Amino acid sequence: NSILASKGYLLALAEREQLVWLGRVWPPRTASHLTHLARARRLVLGTWDHHVSTSGVPEHWHNFVHELRISSEVEDGSLVGDVRTKLAELDAPRTFDVVTGRRELAEIVDSLEVAVRNFEDQPAEETSPDDAALLGVLHLVMVDAAASIGEIALGQTCLRRAIRMAEHPAQGSAPVMLGAMLARGAFLAALDGQPAVAHARVAAFFENSRKVGEPRHVAKTLIRIAQRYPCMDSLNATDTVRRIDPESPFAPFSAEAEALRVLLVHGPGAAIDWATSMLSRGGLSTRPGWEWWPLHAFLALLSAREGRLSTARNWLDRSTFPPSLDLVVRAFVEFASGNRDRALSLVEELRARVDVPNRWRQIATGIWLAAQSQEENGTASRSIMVESQDWETALAPLALLPDAARALILPNLPPDLAELPGLVVGPDIEPPSEVRLTPRQIDILHALDTGRTMGEIGRSMYLSVETVRSTAKALYRRLGVNDRESALAAGRERGFL
Repeated sequence: NSILASKGYLLALAEREQLVWLGRVWPPRTASHLTHLARARRLVLGTWDHHVSTSGVPEHWHNFVHELRISSEVEDGSLVGDVRTKLAELDAPRTFDVVTGRRELAEIVDSLEVAVRNFEDQPAEETSPDDAALLGVLHLVMVDAAASIGEIALGQTCLRRAIRMAEHPAQGSAPVMLGAMLARGAFLAALDGQPAVAHARVAAFFENSRKVGEPRHVAKTLIRIAQRYPCMDSLNATDTVRRIDPESPFAPFSAEAEALRVLLVHGPGAAIDWATSMLSRGGLSTRPGWEWWPLHAFLALLSAREGRLSTARNWLDRSTFPPSLDLVVRAFVEFASGNRDRALSLVEELRARVDVPNRWRQIATGIWLAAQSQEENGTASRSIMVESQDWETALAPLALLPDAARALILPNLPPDLAELPGLVVGPDIEPPSEVRLTPRQIDILHALDTGRTMGEIGRSMYLSVETVRSTAKALYRRLGVNDRESALAAGRERGFL
């Protein structure tokens, strides 16, 4: 109990097999005054509630605060004490605001850079392996926290610092930390849209695991997500659709990866149904609702692609996306609404940003291609943009592009990929020049543009509500849309309004 009071936080370094061994030899009962032993037992056995946080902060911050609290007897001004105080402030009861959380996370990462430099500047004989380990593990926790709020570039910064600590002479050889770093490196590369890098890190992870033994559950989860995101190894339609436990670590990312696979293999309808069902189950979990932003963005983009603009706008308005992703979603919705110039302006704003994940840049490129496809000139520039990306290894973002962009890209793919249900451009959507509306459909379209209800339109045109509704449905089919807002956008694009 005395040792745990000062060094218990080092349990954060233990691998799964070490925790299993500790669980076997840990005393089944502890006296009430041995508080450190009791806290550590809950951590070792996995019986403490690692998802519930009174503040709603990312679970990764909350988890690490718990691990640090195992050790209470730390010196004032020590590295452990300073870190625990800062994270405890973040974990205090309050309403967590994601925008504020991004700022706070950036401030913590900046302050930790100072701690890392001070540690590296110390004479070798004065450095502590424990402090090196703490700084390394803490930065891995920051990787997880950054990913949870969509700050991929910040996560990569933290990963590089963790590597510096693992390689520090005070730490010595650290194969255990290496596995955790490789898992997070593969995970971040997959989120960033770098499948080749992710694949290389996955291979290195398994090679390291053969040397040091079974990795921790979280590391294995991250590796599975990294393998799943590119969707290249799971395009068999006979594969069972996975059921994701909303309480599992990194569940929102596991769910997004699975939703992308369902989209590619089974098409947009099945993907929307699966993602919506997943979010319904997620809403019953202890995970804060904002953490599901990856699925919110998926549904917003896919809804815009399918012409469901009201649904897309709803997801956009009710979600808190990372700033760069927010620009992408808004650009897509503006394009789908017929506001081409506004969409291009948002794409240019995104291009001016630094540290934008490649996946989101690829979707922005697709929006630009779709917008430019409406111009008679610019064939050469469109060809250059199409060829600038390796779309064969970027099937997930490709599946979320507008029809016009996919129509330009698919001829460059092998036939077996180009014919995937989630990539094909539907033949039931008529090209703009071939859409023909009846006089009554045009009248209904103009009436819809006034904002009146179906009943009000019927009374003004001396038609029954059923006639108005059936005519509107036929109008939607002609325009290849699913709702009033999308019909109005398509009508403006085609010159009917």
